[in-house]
Amino acid sequence: MSAFTVLASVGVLVALLVHGRIPPAFLFTGLAGGYYLTGLLDQRVWLAGYTNPALATLVLLLVVSVVLERAALLDRLADALLKGQRPAMAQFKLTGATAVASAFLNNTAVVGGMLGVIGRQKHMAASRLLLPLSYASVLGGIVTLVGTSTNMVVNSFVVSAGLPALGMFTFAWVGLPVALLCLLTLLLSARKLPVHDGVAGPSTLQEDIPNSHLMEVVIASQSSLINQTLRSVAFKSMFDATVLGIRRGDQPLGGNLADIPLHMGDCLQLVVGPGFANHHNLERNFHRVNGMPWRARLKRWESAVVFGGFGCAIVLATFEWVPLLASLLVLLALMLGLGIVSPAEMRRRFPFDLLLIIGSALGIAQVLESTGAAGLVAEGVRGLFDGYGAFGALVGIYLLTLLLTELVTNNAAAALAFPMAISTAQAFGVDPMPFIMVVAYAASACFLMPFGYQTHLMVYTPGRYRVWDFVRAGWPVSLVYSVSVLAMVPLVFPF
Repeated sequence: MSAFTVLASVGVLVALLVHGRIPPAFLFTGLAGGYYLTGLLDQRVWLAGYTNPALATLVLLLVVSVVLERAALLDRLADALLKGQRPAMAQFKLTGATAVASAFLNNTAVVGGMLGVIGRQKHMAASRLLLPLSYASVLGGIVTLVGTSTNMVVNSFVVSAGLPALGMFTFAWVGLPVALLCLLTLLLSARKLPVHDGVAGPSTLQEDIPNSHLMEVVIASQSSLINQTLRSVAFKSMFDATVLGIRRGDQPLGGNLADIPLHMGDCLQLVVGPGFANHHNLERNFHRVNGMPWRARLKRWESAVVFGGFGCAIVLATFEWVPLLASLLVLLALMLGLGIVSPAEMRRRFPFDLLLIIGSALGIAQVLESTGAAGLVAEGVRGLFDGYGAFGALVGIYLLTLLLTELVTNNAAAALAFPMAISTAQAFGVDPMPFIMVVAYAASACFLMPFGYQTHLMVYTPGRYRVWDFVRAGWPVSLVYSVSVLAMVPLVFPF
């Protein structure tokens, strides 16, 4: 198979990812499997991708985050930040605290933990807070290695390429000043956000129904309901709940609700029965906006163990005393031993999709390199920016990754852009580090569309936003972010 055919197959992959009907895990695994069957991908290389140490660390980090989501700390923090504050001050405190928390905790867990509090509070319109919450979680994530799965994904590719692993605060030299600049820009652009009363808006069908039976939930990124209909999954029988209404963005969906394909981020208005809370996969399928909690919060001593252990793991990894993988394994064993998390809960929330995507993407990257397909892209970039040198090529790789992350997802964008970035650096005969870093930063630079980043979709419908709201509030942030990253990366990570 020629390099051009490989590039064409990757183009089909991107098109199908944009289409969104087929799960990314299936697409990446299918393409890697196709390469294996045609002899382009060695079996050992493909399987080695799934045992990459950085990928194993990412999986452990996400499993630990499952427990962190059950702590009441984020709920209490959000409530304290919002109570009695003017909107501008509330936005300032909320975005700052969210960015700090997201630098060390999974940003989905941070947004999910604060989503319900913001939805239930009556101090100000949730629409003025939810989009800044999501943007702040993205900006906090670019500061550390563990701040976002994107950084960990890039680290997986770095390790696979035989380069030194990225450190805990390698990203901070550029990420911290960029985050501060963008947070200030966000506070200005957020003034243009709409003001909506409530969260997703009550259904007219909710009258004489007791509040204890009403609940609003958002479909999560790992939900098995995505692209399914209520009828096809027998929703009422499965969850002991009736759907009163479905909202997508700022629009309630009409017609026969039972036959509407569900999307990630859709808000469902439910009447729940006594069996709803006993369903084992609630947290995998939904983020709770309001209504009674379905899981018991961690006790104080449990929270102390989890947060204390996680903090120790970060410190030990920062000073390179103990590898993060080893620290997280010890913490996970401790939580299992104390009964803080159960094997069943770990199994339900295990990130199988991400494991398949990244493991397969590492194999795809190998094929792009070995067939010369990545080299073709590098030569194209070199020809396009030949008069501008390595910096021009750096800008080109950044813009390519930025386009991908707006069209598909952040992790998929990083996986597809990384081999092109390495080949481009080799074509110019420069250090690959600046190209690696712009891929990481650009893959997190999703500010214009709600569809490329899962926390954006988490707040999209509860905030009753339109796509235009993201464009209007996000373009100043995206511009400042891009200019700052491209100006600082070559200074901190020289060619």
